[in-house]
Amino acid sequence: MISDTFLARLAAASITLALASAAHAIETREGSISFHNDVRTYDFSVSLPGTVDISSNSWQHGVNFDPAASIWARSGGDYTLVAQNDDDDISSFDPLGNFNFRFHLDLGAGSYRLSLVASPNAPAGTLLSQGFTADGETPIALADWTQPGANPNFPDQKGGFYSITFAGVSSVGAQPVPEPATWLLIGLGVSGLLLRRHAQSA
Repeated sequence: MISDTFLARLAAASITLALASAAHAIETREGSISFHNDVRTYDFSVSLPGTVDISSNSWQHGVNFDPAASIWARSGGDYTLVAQNDDDDISSFDPLGNFNFRFHLDLGAGSYRLSLVASPNAPAGTLLSQGFTADGETPIALADWTQPGANPNFPDQKGGFYSITFAGVSSVGAQPVPEPATWLLIGLGVSGLLLRRHAQSA
């Protein structure tokens, strides 16, 4: 006969194993940017404290843009800057430059957000709500922009493709988090539909 104590221990072990597996998930997210001051953000979570490894495969020897990224920890209604990285100095030597970003750091359990930009569009402060240094600039299409960073394949660096790999995390949002301007447009669209409906019913 199986005792209740044994079943309780088995259940606890199963939960621990499930959490450990979730904490070591590997997820990849791909997308593109169009302008020099575009920002893409992805929410991710860490269920158990440990080392995460987040890297990009966007540079592709100069065919695409030089990416930079920041990790932010959720803090109340905002996010606080944890780490920034522009060029990968961890991976093996690349003769054309490790212009992809890479994080290899310890994070506590919690909710985080990763922001992806084209270098050198850096955070404007230690809070995500403070935006980025190129936010107020007129958007320049990547095809018309000469990125200030080192570019051994100039002028081929015109693509907007990015790929981000998350390792050691519990979950990653399937899509980029909409930027505030996108939410504003959605809100205006919904408001317009409601006003039109109200006018038609009056």
